[in-house]
Amino acid sequence: MVLLYGSFLLSIKVLSGCTYYAFAKAELNLIQSSLKIIVVIQ
Repeated sequence: MVLLYGSFLLSIKVLSGCTYYAFAKAELNLIQSSLKIIVVIQ
């Protein structure tokens, strides 16, 4: 029972970690593309 709960918590941590990483990556791409647009405008 404890082992099951532990693996459940671990999978949630991994899942949230991956989601956070994906969001951070997307945000970074967004920042880079907006910087390129700003450079082009100037």
